[in-house]
Amino acid sequence: MSNYDDDFVNVLIHAGLERRMIQAVLDKPKLADVMMQALKIELGTEFVDKTFRFTPASEQLANVRRANKDRGWGFRVEDFKKLGPAPTLSSVGSKNNLVAVVLEVTLANAEGKADINRTVDELWLLAAARQKESRRYEEIASPLSGSVVKYDPKLKKPYHYDPIGGGRHFNLPAGYERRLRLAEGVEIPKPGLRWRKVNLRANWGKDSKQEIDQRALRNKKSPHVAILAAAWHHPQWIRAMEVEVIPCVRIPGLEGYDTREGQWCSMPSLIWGLDSSKALRFSQDNGGYSNCVYAVPNFVE
Repeated sequence: MSNYDDDFVNVLIHAGLERRMIQAVLDKPKLADVMMQALKIELGTEFVDKTFRFTPASEQLANVRRANKDRGWGFRVEDFKKLGPAPTLSSVGSKNNLVAVVLEVTLANAEGKADINRTVDELWLLAAARQKESRRYEEIASPLSGSVVKYDPKLKKPYHYDPIGGGRHFNLPAGYERRLRLAEGVEIPKPGLRWRKVNLRANWGKDSKQEIDQRALRNKKSPHVAILAAAWHHPQWIRAMEVEVIPCVRIPGLEGYDTREGQWCSMPSLIWGLDSSKALRFSQDNGGYSNCVYAVPNFVE
């Protein structure tokens, strides 16, 4: 052995390693897994290979069939027949494998066109129900949560009132009550069901080692409702999020209205575990240089 190996063994012996312990590991190789996992945890998140289970396509299909019936989505037998077989990918997710099969749902409005806000509301409620705690921030709260227009008699002006956060917002543009919309330039989808392959680690700054304005990564095919569908179908992926191991995600295909900037420019995100709370949070900010925390997912052809 080299001097390096000798030094390593001497450290282990000094820590209490005995010959019978070495023999026990040789007899039961799984003990080595226990030792390595403890060492990785002690060394920090960079060394932890956190694994979780992606939900199989068959279970995702069952999820959608059930929700379609319970929540009146309106998909017919023909819509499920046209869906076709799901792509085949590994069902084991880890920091090195974050490409997931996702059954994307896009709901329709009364005119038969894609209703992005309705779809976002529905998928968020289903995703949130699969976690013990969740919060949708008031800046992108659903109109269904009770955002109403009131009138200030002193200022003689109407304003939007947020019952969640108690905020009063004046001079908002027509349609602000929608709170979210497709980002500029993103293709308008057709209502229906689609199998997608989504790279949930794409454009993560920890990989590229570069600071990039994440808003600049948007393109006409940027995912939107597929990310919320992934949060619904794959709850273990959400709970596996951990800084420097598995990133939180932006939703690049959507944008929110920034009341401070007075324009549609914010990028929504799904967050888990950035503080002591273990809750799924649906938030937004300006989508700038936060690469070390967020990935900007994309579709895999």
